[in-house]
Amino acid sequence: MSISIKGRGLNKLVVVCVDRDDDVGSKAKLKTPILGKENCLLAASSLALADPEEADANTIFAAVRECEDLKNKGYICDVAVIAGKPERGMEADEKVRDELKKVVELSKADGLVLVSDGYDDEQVIPVIQSLAPIISVRRVVIKHSGRIEESYQVLGRYLRMFISEPRYAKYSLGIPGLILFLLGVLNYLGLIREALTLTLTLLGIVFIIRGFNIDKLVGSLKSLSPSSYLRLFTLVTSILIILTSLLLGFTEIPKELLDKLSENPYNILSVGPSLLGYFLQGAVNFLWIGLGINLIGSFLYHWLKKSLRILRDLVGIVILALLYLPVTQFSLILAGQGSALTLFFYILLGLALTFLVVVLAYEYIIAKRRVKVD
Repeated sequence: MSISIKGRGLNKLVVVCVDRDDDVGSKAKLKTPILGKENCLLAASSLALADPEEADANTIFAAVRECEDLKNKGYICDVAVIAGKPERGMEADEKVRDELKKVVELSKADGLVLVSDGYDDEQVIPVIQSLAPIISVRRVVIKHSGRIEESYQVLGRYLRMFISEPRYAKYSLGIPGLILFLLGVLNYLGLIREALTLTLTLLGIVFIIRGFNIDKLVGSLKSLSPSSYLRLFTLVTSILIILTSLLLGFTEIPKELLDKLSENPYNILSVGPSLLGYFLQGAVNFLWIGLGINLIGSFLYHWLKKSLRILRDLVGIVILALLYLPVTQFSLILAGQGSALTLFFYILLGLALTFLVVVLAYEYIIAKRRVKVD
């Protein structure tokens, strides 16, 4: 973008293209600063020939075009290319400042128009704006790259932080380095298979602990109330019973069905319903007991807390009880032993009773809220 300078007492502008990492010097082998339209066009062409994918070449062309546009609008204008150093940093910024100082002295410029191709080059704005006022900044975005350069800059900062800062390096480098070292030693001792198994197991345990915040849960046990201990006990008990139900479900599956499936995995289409039916028959009793203990524990916890959530738990207990018969009948149908008519009757009965319970709970909550308002 260009900003009018009429009425500000500025006699001459210089459109400056900043190449902070000195691609012009390292790739095109040109010395900066470069002043004048013809010299800048030559620099852009040389850089494009040296590296056709270099964005700075397009930026130089854009600076020349910006200069021509300003001239057509009646401004006295020139164009220049200045560069820093490949390693960037403070030395590069000092070089940029020195070269811009020469350009300002040679061109007698009163104001600057900065043309850049991204975040990195625009970092020099605080460095150069004391030499002459920056009237306008134009960003040149290459159509195929968009804001990728800024993403690289942010990613690079985080990578340097993970490597250089001790509090992050011990996790990003220290722990992986220790694991690799131990794997190398165990491989030398011929125990690499056992080492890999142990490593995967330990990593799995760590991921589970951090993923489910088990460490924070264990740390907070000291501050738990008696009702919280009751909730924790019922939760752990229900999980153990549910896991037991899954094991019982697998043991209920007839061996001939498993043998048929092992002979040809495609038999899953024919034996799958029977497998699921027998699995549910073996698991449903303990599974419902585990779920029921969890809901009862939640009910008691909220009852001690005098919370209205006991209604939600009560509705859950009733629905769980009403679902027992339909699920049992469904498992029998899958195994070829049940009746679809009986299943349909259980479903209708369950829906009716569930609707009745939900309506009663809703009316109770509304009545409680009215009492509080009054």
